[in-house]
Amino acid sequence: AIGKSADQCLAINPASCATSPATPGAIDGLDEVCSEEPGVVYSIAAVSTAAIYNWKVPAGATIVSGNGTTSITVDFGAGVGDVCVNAENPIGVSADQCLAINSASCATAPATPGTINGLVEVCSEEAGVVYSIDAVSTAVGYNWTVPTGATIVSGDGTTSITVDFGTDIGEVCVNAENPIGVSADQCLAISAASCGSAPDSPSSIDGLTEVCADDTGISYTIAAVATATTYNWTVPAGATITSGVGTTSITVDFGAGVGDVCVNAENSIGVSADQCLVISASNSCGSAPSSPGNIEGLTEICASQTAVAFSISDVAGATTYNWKVPVGATITSGQGTTSVNVDFGVSAGKVCVNAGNEFGSSADQCLMTTLCEVTGVRKFTESSSQLKIYPNPVFNGKLTILGGFDWYAIFDINGAKVMQSDVPVIKVETVISLDDFDKGVYFINVQRGEVILYERIIVE
Repeated sequence: AIGKSADQCLAINPASCATSPATPGAIDGLDEVCSEEPGVVYSIAAVSTAAIYNWKVPAGATIVSGNGTTSITVDFGAGVGDVCVNAENPIGVSADQCLAINSASCATAPATPGTINGLVEVCSEEAGVVYSIDAVSTAVGYNWTVPTGATIVSGDGTTSITVDFGTDIGEVCVNAENPIGVSADQCLAISAASCGSAPDSPSSIDGLTEVCADDTGISYTIAAVATATTYNWTVPAGATITSGVGTTSITVDFGAGVGDVCVNAENSIGVSADQCLVISASNSCGSAPSSPGNIEGLTEICASQTAVAFSISDVAGATTYNWKVPVGATITSGQGTTSVNVDFGVSAGKVCVNAGNEFGSSADQCLMTTLCEVTGVRKFTESSSQLKIYPNPVFNGKLTILGGFDWYAIFDINGAKVMQSDVPVIKVETVISLDDFDKGVYFINVQRGEVILYERIIVE
C-alpha cells in the first residue's frame, strides 16, 4: 500500500445567532365595547427584536389604523371576541397575546315619543297653536315637522312648540334624538276646523263721564263679549290703567287731560271695532282746604300742665282737622275738630293743626309754646350738676338720690308721670326702687326749696 495523506481541518466556532421575538406583553384597551362602537384603541409595549406586529380582531370589526405597529384603532361591528397580536422578525413569529372582548351594557337611541297634545282641527292661518309631548328618557333633543306653510315660532328642539299655520293642513310630527340615534316619528293628523269670526264690538262702557284732573281709582266696565279671549283698552293721554288690562273691567288714574276711554274685543280670529265713552272735565271738582287761621291758646305752659285748650276758627271746605303737639304732650280730647285739650309733659314746642277734606290737606298752622317761669323756681334744664343720683344707667333696679328734697317725680320718654313722692326727705341718701320699670329712658324732677332739678336716667 502506498499510504494516507495528512488531514486538512476547518475550525468551526459557535455563531452569535438571532431568534424569534418574545410574546408581546398585556394588551391595553377596553375589554367591553358596544355594538357598532367606533374608534377603540388597543396598544402593547414594543418587543425587543420585533420588526412588525400582526393584529387580529373579532369578526365584523375593522382595524382602521395602526396595523403592523404597537397601537391600533378598531371600529367594532355587532360581534365581540378576542383582540390578539404577535411580534415578528426575519427569524420568526412569537406566540399570540390576546385580550378577550365582551359586550358592554350600552345606550340606545331614544324611544318614540308618546302622544302629541294639541289641537287636531285648526283654522286657516290660525296663529299661536301649541303642541307638546312628555319628555322621553335619554333624549337630548326633539325634531318637529309641521305642514307646508306652517311655521314653528318657538320651542323647536324642546318638548313643546308654538305653531303659526298657513292655509294648508297635514301632520305635526316629532322624534327624539340622542348621540346614539333618532327614534321613529310620532305624528298627529291636523284637519281643517269650522272656524268662527272676530268677536262683536263690546256694548256700552259703564263709568264716570266727568272726572277731575288727577282723579284716581276710576273704574270702567263692559259686559263680556261672546268668543272674546281678551280686551284691549285705551285711555286719554296722561291717564294710566292701574289694573284690569285685558279684562272686562279696568281702574284708571287720570292726569290733567280728558278724552275717550275705548275698548275692543279680541280672539284668535281677529279684533272687533272699538266701543268708546267720551270723558269730559267735571265742573264740580274740589280742592284741599286753605290753611287754618291763627291758633288761640297759651303760649307759655308749665311742665306737666294739663287740660290746656287750643282752638281755631272753622276753615271753609274742611271736613276734619289734624292737630300735632310737642313730644311728651297728649291730646286728651277734640282731635279732628277745631278745638283740642292737651296735657303737657316736661317739654314745650309747636302746637300745629291742618285742615283736610277728600281732596287733601292744607299746610300746617303752628303756635310756639315755651315753658313758663315760676316765681322763685328756675326752669328745668337738660341736666343739673346740683342733682346727684347713681347709678345711671340703673342696672340693679335701684336709684339713689343724694341729699334731701321736698318731692320728686319720674316721667317716661313720652312725658307721662310714672312715679311721684310728695313726702319731704332730709336723709343723706334716698333709694328708689325701679324694679317694675321697663328698660328705657326716663326723666326725674327733684324740688329742693325754690329750685326744681332735672336729670335724664336710663334703666337697663
